[in-house]
Amino acid sequence: MNPIKLKIGVIIEKNNKILLIKEKYWEGSIHKWNMVTGSWEETDGDVKNTAVREAKEEVGLDVEVKKLFRITFVQYPEKNKLQFFYVAEARSDLVCLPSKETQDKLKESIIDYKWFERDEILQVPDAEFVSDTVINVLKSYILQPENTPVDVIKYLKSERIF
Repeated sequence: MNPIKLKIGVIIEKNNKILLIKEKYWEGSIHKWNMVTGSWEETDGDVKNTAVREAKEEVGLDVEVKKLFRITFVQYPEKNKLQFFYVAEARSDLVCLPSKETQDKLKESIIDYKWFERDEILQVPDAEFVSDTVINVLKSYILQPENTPVDVIKYLKSERIF
């Protein structure tokens, strides 16, 4: 059985806008749009705490997690990924990207950020996002932010990384 990696995605909102970051998702890729994401660490305890920690690490924002929006399970040949996508409200809109030195320590490569209007995200070509999972979660949230409990969990046989 392949190991399961716990991942977190955070849809950060402020003033009816959504924050996206431009980063390299994996070594050798180019910078593309993504939401704040990261891996659960044992010191986080609850996976919701991972969302708060990642928002602080990646964009310098204190956030209040409002709800769990979606859970995805993705199978890869060498591993499986269980990802929790939360919606959080930023306490301010003053983003502070970490220094290059800090990003190197965290294995991050974030070069930009933008507060997007919801309609604006729908106009971004899919290939400008890091993966189809991110596209699907964001578009689902924009088009139907209130989901029913059965809609929260999605099984994905695979994921395309762009």
